[in-house]
Formats: sequence, C-alpha cells, structure tokens
Amino acid sequence: MWHCIFDNYDSVGAFCKAHPEIADQSGIGLLLNLKGKARNQDGSYKPIALRLCSFFRVLEEDLFPDQLYGFKETAASLEIPFSQITHRGE
Repeated sequence: MWHCIFDNYDSVGAFCKAHPEIADQSGIGLLLNLKGKARNQDGSYKPIALRLCSFFRVLEEDLFPDQLYGFKETAASLEIPFSQITHRGE
C-alpha cells in the first residue's frame, strides 16, 4: 500500500484529495504505520480497508496480512519486593 500511494502521490493527503471516495487520511495513516486495525472485533474488515482493497484491486488478505495487522500487543510485568524472594532449600 505504501508504494501504491507514495510512488504516485507526495502524501496521504494528496492521495485522499485525488480520490475522495477513499478520503480517510487519518485511517490510512494509521494503517500505513501499523497502528490501526484493518478488522473489527468480529473479524470483518473495516470500511476503510474494504475501500482501499477495492481501489487497489487486491484481496483483503493480500493488503492486510494477519502477520502485520492481526497481532495483538501484550505486555506483562510483575513486581516482587526483594525481601519476598527466597532461595529453595533454605
């Protein structure tokens, strides 16, 4: 998607101005930066994703592969006071 846009336009804004049927600059920006999700919680594709696929004439799975857009970021940490740490066998 990056090359399809930036090989022909100076910016996402210029692309959206040239194609008002897609005109969702912030949504496209989020998808390009992998910060937006192409799918809803039920697994269906969001309207902006469908419009982009239709415009570029590609399948949703090709433009928004799960390995790029389907991951979930999780982080976990645990704080334990040093005084609570015991050595086995003591």
